[in-house]
Amino acid sequence: MYSRGRKAVTYAVARYFLASWLLTYANQYFFGDEHDLDSFALFMTWFQCAASMSVFYFAPFLNMGPAFKLDPTVSREILPLSTVFIFMLLTNVYAIHHGEDTFYPVARSLTVILTVFLSYATLGHVTSAVRMVSVGIMVWGYLLADTQEVLLTMNGSLSGITTAAFVSVYAILVSQKLPSAGNSSWRLMQHNFVNTTIGLIPILLLSGQFTGLFHVPQAFTLSFWIRLCLNGFLGGVVSICMADLLQVTSPLTFAVSNMAKFGTQVLLMHVLLGQEMIFLDWVSILFIVGGVILYMLDRGVDTATTSTPHTHESEVGAPLLNRP
Repeated sequence: MYSRGRKAVTYAVARYFLASWLLTYANQYFFGDEHDLDSFALFMTWFQCAASMSVFYFAPFLNMGPAFKLDPTVSREILPLSTVFIFMLLTNVYAIHHGEDTFYPVARSLTVILTVFLSYATLGHVTSAVRMVSVGIMVWGYLLADTQEVLLTMNGSLSGITTAAFVSVYAILVSQKLPSAGNSSWRLMQHNFVNTTIGLIPILLLSGQFTGLFHVPQAFTLSFWIRLCLNGFLGGVVSICMADLLQVTSPLTFAVSNMAKFGTQVLLMHVLLGQEMIFLDWVSILFIVGGVILYMLDRGVDTATTSTPHTHESEVGAPLLNRP
């Protein structure tokens, strides 16, 4: 029983890590040097949301997912989720334009802290003392990574805090709204991306980015649109993997997984791309990995002693109410 649950979590984390890494490197490879496109981040975000639906449409033909079928009832029930997702995308776009790059480590650490408090406020999850310590260790590791270059600005700080809050709320709502989609991460994300794509259209038209984009030379090249479609496809895959992970764990475990992903991503960039790492970077990774290991050990003990079939862990290991 415990072995099956642990295996499901391991597979879900591995799939999420792989999909997220691919999307991160694709973004860097496709658009990393094209800073003139930053002014059209909202249009690119909207187009990638629309392109993400290709995952849900074509996957059934490869026997990799359920048929693409929309249910108006499900769309209505998950509107709060889609609304938060839209605001999460908008704050991220704002951060690209107005925030300093250095706010991102702060935002990452805030996400896991906010998830602790919001999980308690919305789901009644009480995080154990051991896990609180592990979260503190990981956050300290994040802050160490950029101590030498942190620059606090009003725009950067506010956009970082807001983005972190929306990421935390989004993860919690995914957990809560899965039953509305029949406990299917595929159906949930199908309806979420349709809602989001439609919901962003008025904002996109008001922004003027739709017409403004065609003053950029890249808009007239086939490669630009192919890259956008590929990024959108990967975005859809990441969203499904995220929902799968939240289905077998909890919002806080998801946030911790993101921190672990960051640490391993830094190492991969060092090994594969030859990026230089200073002493503080190595210390930071040790803190993050140590915190993740402590968290997972405590989670494993709780899961082993309290898990039953078809239940999911809370932050103290008890089965969740209103979870699939």
